[in-house]
Amino acid sequence: MRFARFFCAAFALALFTGCAAQTAEIPSAATAASPAVSSSQQTVRTDAELESQLDTLVGGDYTALRAFADANIQAAPEALADRMVYALMDASRAMLNESNDFIYGTNSAEIQKILFDAYGGSDGKMPRHICAEDKQVLQEKTKSSAELSALQKWFNSGLCLLNAEGSYYFALDLPEYEAAYAAYTSDGLADYLHIGSTETTDPLTNEEILAVSPEELSRRAVSYERFLAQHSTAPYAGDVRILLNVAVYKLVMPSYTDNLLDESGRVRTTMLTEYSRLAAREDCPAVQLAAQGTLESIAASPNGIVAENGLPSDDFTENAMQRSEQVQHKLDELYGALEK
Repeated sequence: MRFARFFCAAFALALFTGCAAQTAEIPSAATAASPAVSSSQQTVRTDAELESQLDTLVGGDYTALRAFADANIQAAPEALADRMVYALMDASRAMLNESNDFIYGTNSAEIQKILFDAYGGSDGKMPRHICAEDKQVLQEKTKSSAELSALQKWFNSGLCLLNAEGSYYFALDLPEYEAAYAAYTSDGLADYLHIGSTETTDPLTNEEILAVSPEELSRRAVSYERFLAQHSTAPYAGDVRILLNVAVYKLVMPSYTDNLLDESGRVRTTMLTEYSRLAAREDCPAVQLAAQGTLESIAASPNGIVAENGLPSDDFTENAMQRSEQVQHKLDELYGALEK
């Protein structure tokens, strides 16, 4: 294909929902990777012209930037395709404050009612996310109104809606970006889009509680570290680093709340299996260190009991804190310190 620290679970979700938006540094035309050499002199000129046109569009109207990307990304070199997508994501992120001011503003009740009327049934269940093609489905379900037109404006700006505690807020629509552009970007950006898309529609944690199975926790921890091993200097790599920090914390501190302990205070068999698998992952040294250390701490706990009366034992907690620091140092050593 062409292609702050451990206890930040709430912040990890914010990375992909825009509650703590950050901006990637888009390389200028002068510093971007040079277009591939072509036997056609016209192709070289065209690439240079595209670079120049992109430079004029960055920071301007989103619709014009998106139309430019859609018209040219398929034929663009990967480095230029990456610049187009980074520019679009940055433009979407820049609109998050304004879009959420709108959805929580004077028309908030009307907007939330539109969404409830479209999806709310007798069971009262609402979709957790309205992303990518879901946005078109919403439009088809809803009668035309001023509020719907305003929602559509933000939908057309690379944003989607996520549900938290019964109300919706805008977030970066990484599922849409992945579907539209991952086939044309570098492997690093395509991998990031996949990680971010998954986090948007199926987050690792919900209200700081683990929201995935032990097997999925294990799989994601591996995918996060493999991303950093291959793309540690890529724009937005810090997003993935924070997700890895959260995953590692869940690994070193299994809890009742995360459903990783049974009634006796022992780590569940499914999680023990995942620890054993991760302890053998030499290609993920930080995750491996977390798993090995946790297995040793479990083995050192009397009868394997790591928690009693709903709370982890003091010894296990102290060892978990030490493991957290050890893994953090390993991550800094391997992939660079996370910017504060």
